[in-house]
Amino acid sequence: MKTSTLFVLGLLTGAVLVFGIRAASLGESVAAESAAFAEEEHDGHVGHTKPTKPAEPAHETHENGADVQPASPPAAPSTLVVRLDDAGTVVGAVMEMSGGASHEVVPGGHAPMGDFPARIAGSASSFTAHLHPRDDGTLEVKLRDPDGVVVAEGVLSADDERAPENAICPVMGNPVDPEVYVDYEGRRIGFCCPGCDAEFMADPEKYLKKVDAELASRETKTTSSSAADDADRPPENAICPVMGNPVDPEVYVDYEGRRIGFCCPGCDAEFMADPEKYLKKVDAELAAKEAE
Repeated sequence: MKTSTLFVLGLLTGAVLVFGIRAASLGESVAAESAAFAEEEHDGHVGHTKPTKPAEPAHETHENGADVQPASPPAAPSTLVVRLDDAGTVVGAVMEMSGGASHEVVPGGHAPMGDFPARIAGSASSFTAHLHPRDDGTLEVKLRDPDGVVVAEGVLSADDERAPENAICPVMGNPVDPEVYVDYEGRRIGFCCPGCDAEFMADPEKYLKKVDAELASRETKTTSSSAADDADRPPENAICPVMGNPVDPEVYVDYEGRRIGFCCPGCDAEFMADPEKYLKKVDAELAAKEAE
């Protein structure tokens, strides 16, 4: 009897020990899973944890309690680059953005209107351009100097029949054929004959310097306040500093108060590309005259 009782007590004690061990193991497993789940919630990248919602932008609040959205940054300033023909008429314009982008101004529903800072192509002089869309679909452009005086104006049409902005071929130096041109970055560059356009495209920046020099010399004649007063003043030189030929009195550039003459159109643009180089030749000619 005692032996049976001891045997039964032994079995019960063993069962209790086994149950206790299993319960402890189960508790450790549950604790480990809970820790893993908590880590998933903090890390935001594992399992089905919802990502953290980004913070809302701060709002300003008026005294009356109304929320005010933050002010948008100011729009980037734009500059209108205006092209003139030989007569000083506006024949085209490009809108340059501060970030470097630019686009041709074309009349139509999306054409800009109002006043814009402006300059003439090939020059750094500051003007104000007023753009006014007209009922016939064209765009009126007026260019004013800092005193408000209109120095150039023109009407742009939606039909791209504009003439080249230059009158002298930047490759050969001859008069431009209006039918031979290249549209390059919103600018229409003319040439004297087929073949010069291909030469231009091989190195546009090289030849654009000559075009800009021609336009700068044209602007000098257009905007100079003293041009009307000394229109009859002859060039100070008798020999063209570019070609070495006798000067044509009708072909000249007013540069820093000096009237420099040239033998033919094209030489003035070459001069404006490097004035100091050619002024040395003019000064040498004048010094030789004084020495006689």
